Amino acid sequence: MNGAAVQTSYPLTIGIFGEWGTGKTSLMRLIEKEVTGTYPNAVAVWFNAWQYEKEEHLIVPLVATINKELEKRKKSWSEDSLITGANRIRDALRAIAYGFSVKGKIGIPMFSEAEVNLSPKDMIQRYQDLTKDTVLSRSLYFDAFEELSKCVGDGKAPRIVVFVDDLDRCFPDKAVALLEGIKLVLHQPGFSFVLGVNEAITHAFIKTKYEKEFQIRGSFFDDYLDKIVQVKIPVPKRESGDMGDYIQNLLDEAGIFVDGTGKSDTQKDAIPLIAQACKNNPRSIVRLLNRIHVTTRIGSMEKCEYDPLALLIHIATDEVRFAGFRESIELTVIIEKKDEKLTEVRIGQFLSNEMEQYKNHGDWITRLRDTKLKSRQDKLDSIIETLDKNPHLCKLLNSEKGREWLSNEELRRTLGEASKSTLGEKKSETETPETVSSPFENSIRELERNMVEIPQGEFDMGSNEDDSEKPIRRVKLKAFQMGAMQVTQAQYETVMGKNPSSFKGHDNPVETVSWDQAKEFCEKLSEKTGKKFGLPSEAQWEYACRAGSKGRYCIGDEESGLSDYAWYSENSGGKTHLVGRKKPNSWGLYDMHGNVWEWCEDHWHDNYNGAPDDGSAWLDKGEGALRVMRGGSWNGGAEDCRTAFRDGRIPPLAFSWVGRKQENLPGLVDGGNRSAVPVGFPLFSFPCTARIMPRIVNTLGVKTPAKIPSLGAVRSLYYRPFKRLLVIDIKMNWQ
Repeated sequence: MNGAAVQTSYPLTIGIFGEWGTGKTSLMRLIEKEVTGTYPNAVAVWFNAWQYEKEEHLIVPLVATINKELEKRKKSWSEDSLITGANRIRDALRAIAYGFSVKGKIGIPMFSEAEVNLSPKDMIQRYQDLTKDTVLSRSLYFDAFEELSKCVGDGKAPRIVVFVDDLDRCFPDKAVALLEGIKLVLHQPGFSFVLGVNEAITHAFIKTKYEKEFQIRGSFFDDYLDKIVQVKIPVPKRESGDMGDYIQNLLDEAGIFVDGTGKSDTQKDAIPLIAQACKNNPRSIVRLLNRIHVTTRIGSMEKCEYDPLALLIHIATDEVRFAGFRESIELTVIIEKKDEKLTEVRIGQFLSNEMEQYKNHGDWITRLRDTKLKSRQDKLDSIIETLDKNPHLCKLLNSEKGREWLSNEELRRTLGEASKSTLGEKKSETETPETVSSPFENSIRELERNMVEIPQGEFDMGSNEDDSEKPIRRVKLKAFQMGAMQVTQAQYETVMGKNPSSFKGHDNPVETVSWDQAKEFCEKLSEKTGKKFGLPSEAQWEYACRAGSKGRYCIGDEESGLSDYAWYSENSGGKTHLVGRKKPNSWGLYDMHGNVWEWCEDHWHDNYNGAPDDGSAWLDKGEGALRVMRGGSWNGGAEDCRTAFRDGRIPPLAFSWVGRKQENLPGLVDGGNRSAVPVGFPLFSFPCTARIMPRIVNTLGVKTPAKIPSLGAVRSLYYRPFKRLLVIDIKMNWQ
């Protein structure tokens, strides 16, 4: 490439194409070194365009940089022809620079401004005559292109090779203007240009400029760079193995992962993880190691020792491809083992324990795949897939510090605070997953894979704590399936095409959903999947919530441990939270207490007198009756979270408790403000067959309904916010 840049008799522009940090600059520096050392009649000029982006015309500082290098290079020449040629080029370039500065006008003291109409020869002569007057010389416009062409085309002038680095770091209009200046002004036989280009960004610059200024659209821009760049040289793509020596040298220089002998097995295992995490990008590799080095040094000064290996694991897994891995190790799951008691454990702690068995990678992965969970099996399977593809990561996790990182949530939090990524690094994380599925496939697959088998059995339903929960009765149920988690906003929006929630978040529970909307969701989901989804009966919900417990909560009667299982008024911070982040009950169901209320299939009844004892929904023939909600919510107290606590709401109304907001509920006799009470709906299943039902949740508060009620025949309507019964003499005819 250096030979082509110097020896060709034609103007030449070479483009070094690659993304940021892939080695464009290093390759260009190698070419520059060869040009300077091999060709005595060549002048290598290095121009960092982004340093001059405040200049009105980048061609002006470019010309100044070329002239500066010409003056330096002249000192090493003995041939008069080269020196004379260099001086002629210098003068022509100065004239061009001044012309760009004044945009075609010449200002002469004591005279009015006049248009320039001079021949190239006259311009050069006028320039030489007037350069003694600095003010006057800066205002001249010399169209010296023809003279420049003569200078570089007679074979007696030096060859100019200009290296323009990081053009894509300039503002779009400046970058495009420089490209055009190079093509229109310096596209001369004696000039060669080597441009460092990120093609996608530069193409976007060109497109933006012309669409904005000239409203030009379409395929006009597709071959724009091809008209400027004659030779395209892509930076060779590096594989992880190619970066080994480079990373090894950096580790040695920084003294990272080096033991007393100057060698370390940790280095050998760390190198592929570093290369992979940085996508084999040299600049990113340097940045990552700098973060580790600086963080450990600062920690040492502040008496907080951060282990370099733990930092590497934490930083390297803080990227797109490891997002699911990092999220899943925080989850608490129930592990099923034959002839053994169910084990409740965080996935990170589980993996740390299993690392003690790590000898052969393939055998260890097989061992992990034999692990069965009550729910969230998809999360564990995803982790296993990640570990299977990254044996080098497994080896690092099998170290003492690696196992501690897996098991210690507080350590991960501390390392995250100590090594926060810069904004620039976060913006660069645009990697997409290797396998891309449609949003519907991802959301529904997650929902289907997290249906939990609820065994057949019988239990005592109700309690003596409230009249609505009496009388306690024995209920016998067949096996069924229930969703491990409340339905997320992503899942609801995938099916319904909208997200009505007040607390936005893809993995937060959907809320502000009426009972009617919950039913519609189940119907549409059933149509899309070919499986039967619906709401659980009230008996099924309580049976699943208790999971064998006879106490006030799934963990017994004590409220002290409730915060480990529920988001409620004591720990929610006034909002909903990601589903499935608290501990599950012993059947693998999450958020059965708190977060958001959950709809059931049943109509509301004041008590259980006459209720079915087979677990089926208790339904009335009449319309407009309230529907049951269960579980408590983020803004309710521990009392609302009890396994037996129940309440009811009007099916067509969708409510949302947003901060401290209070609104009137249409139809209340007293007309007073009522605090909104969050309500939701769960997914339940029929007897254990292919027909399954998910749990869906709606936060029911107080909000004006989409359909306005009208007065009709007198009929009692029950509304029980905060356990208060109001009799309303209005028939709700929804129009």
